[in-house]
Amino acid sequence: MGKKNKVDQLVKVMWLFLGVFLIGTVYVATDGFGKSPFSSGTPGVSGGSGTIAVSSDNCPDTKVHVATINLRNALNVSAQETFDTNYILKNLDTGATLEGTDSTAGANNLVCPNRYSLQVKTADGASGDNSFVAGFDSQPGSNLNARVENGIVYFTATGQSATLDLKGTQHATLESRVKDNGNNAYVYGSAESATGTWVADGTSFYSTTSNATGTTYGTGAEIDLSVEVRTVQTDTHFADQGAWLFFDLATTVWKKPASVFWNGQALQEAKSTLRPQESMQFGTTYEYAYFIPSADFRDSTSKNTLDVIFDPLDTVNPGTSDDPAWALAAVGTYESTTSTNVLYTGAAQDDDSATVVYAVQNWDYQTV
Repeated sequence: MGKKNKVDQLVKVMWLFLGVFLIGTVYVATDGFGKSPFSSGTPGVSGGSGTIAVSSDNCPDTKVHVATINLRNALNVSAQETFDTNYILKNLDTGATLEGTDSTAGANNLVCPNRYSLQVKTADGASGDNSFVAGFDSQPGSNLNARVENGIVYFTATGQSATLDLKGTQHATLESRVKDNGNNAYVYGSAESATGTWVADGTSFYSTTSNATGTTYGTGAEIDLSVEVRTVQTDTHFADQGAWLFFDLATTVWKKPASVFWNGQALQEAKSTLRPQESMQFGTTYEYAYFIPSADFRDSTSKNTLDVIFDPLDTVNPGTSDDPAWALAAVGTYESTTSTNVLYTGAAQDDDSATVVYAVQNWDYQTV
């Protein structure tokens, strides 16, 4: 073989070795599949500055899920009225809790992908807050597995962020007026200049002819009344979780009411079913208790009517100190006074004094 041919073959061999070396280098640098083993992020998600890597459970690397809470007043049909209230978010996987105070685009940092519950806390008074979440104002993403059961929201903190648009109602106190069915006329409230005037709680009712002198009844005479009740503000509800109706009727003077009707529905005496704290608060003052379900307690769009007959014992003439009285106490959700971020439901709290959850609304009817 000539000298030139030997040189040509040597050059070909050198080029072959160089080609193999380059191919091997590229293969190793890309992990053999076109992806660098040194690159950040996950396949399909950009890595590097300004991006968030997402794991297989759809959570950011930080495991922080930002949940935004909006709560709309469902009774306001003319405007998109949201309102702030306090609520407790509980991590159902770890038991940890946190309190939120902003329900008008309020942001809360949760742990992804843990499961959570959300409960609203009661706030008393006019323009107060009810505690029952009625449902979703707009349907949340299916990845949240969100649902509402018995006024409580349950969801999974999936992904980087999500918004929960909820609907509920605002609370308000009550006003009332009374009709004397025996005389087929409305009764004066104390200091009112006309009969049939709506009056706040704490008012005494007198007679169809006077705002200072009670109604005269003979021995054993029945007092047949229709008590009308409504909230003091529009777009509100007094009892979104129901309410207790109580009667203060001394057993030495009055018989147990033979019948009690609320919006035409007969109520059954149920004092024995009061929760322990409720019994502590109301059991001594009131002889009789009746529960009104939320569905039977009308909101501010219409009035409620209580029909009741107060019947004294056959040989008793009720005097000025034996006036029949009644009260309404709404049920709400309150935070335990002994355990942080633990919520209970009732009309009275778990402190030593069994403090009422909502202010009790009460009235009486003056007799002479």
